[in-house]
Amino acid sequence: MGAGGMKRADLIFERPKELAAKMPPELRGLKRDEVRLLVSTPGGHQHAHFYNLPDFLQAGDVLVVNRSATLPASLPAIGAIGPFILNLSTHYGRGLWLAEPRWSSAKPGPLPLDKGERFQVAGLEARLVASYPGLPDLWFVQFEGDVQAAMARWGEPIHYGYLSQVFPLEFYQTVFATTPGSAEMPSAGYPFTRRVVQQLRDKGVEIAGIVLHTGVSSLEVEVEDIEEHPLYAEPFDVPAATAEAVNAARREGRRVVAVGTTVVRALESAWDGEQVRP
Repeated sequence: MGAGGMKRADLIFERPKELAAKMPPELRGLKRDEVRLLVSTPGGHQHAHFYNLPDFLQAGDVLVVNRSATLPASLPAIGAIGPFILNLSTHYGRGLWLAEPRWSSAKPGPLPLDKGERFQVAGLEARLVASYPGLPDLWFVQFEGDVQAAMARWGEPIHYGYLSQVFPLEFYQTVFATTPGSAEMPSAGYPFTRRVVQQLRDKGVEIAGIVLHTGVSSLEVEVEDIEEHPLYAEPFDVPAATAEAVNAARREGRRVVAVGTTVVRALESAWDGEQVRP
C-alpha cells in the first residue's frame, strides 16, 4: 500500500461506552445467535440478527471456520516487582512461550522487567529470555514444569478491564472448537449455534475448517503507518480437505466465506499465487 496506505488515525473512532458488550449474550437473556448482524453489500447496509445468516448465503458457498479452542491462558505471577499476571500468547515448544506480562487485566505494561529475570508463574519457575522485536509488551518466557497442568489448575480466560467480571471458559469457546491452543477466542465464530450450522448445511452451504491458534489481542497500534506495525507469528494448519474445498469453489465460481480474520490469515498464508495448499 506504500505511503498511501492506512494510517493510525483511520482506526480511531467514537465508541460509546454504553454500547460495549460487557457480558456474554447468554447472561443477558439472549441466545448466541440472537445478537445483531450488519450485512454490508454494494447496495448498502442491512440490519438483521445472526440467526438470519442462512438467508444471506446460498447453496454451494464454502464457509471456512476456525476450529481452535481457547485456553485458560491468563496466569498469576510474582517476581521482584511484586504480583502481576502473565497472559500466554503462543507456544513455541519445549516450555518456551511468547507471553504478555500485565499489572492486571485492566492495566497493561510494559512492566519493568529485564532479560534473564526469574519469577514464578502459577507455581512454576520461569525465566525471561528476550522481548519480542518491536513489541516490548511481549516476552519470550522459558518455563520449568507442566504449563498445561498449571493452566488447568490456576488459569483463567484472558480478559480485559471493560468486562463486568471473569466468565467461565465455556463462554470463550465457539461451537466449532475442537483443538485447544488459542490464547483468546476466535470471536467471529462466537454467534454460531448448532441450529444455525444445521440450517446452513440444509441449505447446501459447505462448512470447512482450519486451525489457527490466536495470540493476545491487546497490543495497541502505536505507529502512524499501519503497515509498519510489527506482527508476531501464529501457528496454523489448513487441512488438505479444506484446501481442496476452497480451490474447487474458486474453479467453479462459487463463493468462499471466511469466518473472521484468523481464517483470512490462514488462507492467505497458504495461498501460493494460484491455489491454497495444505
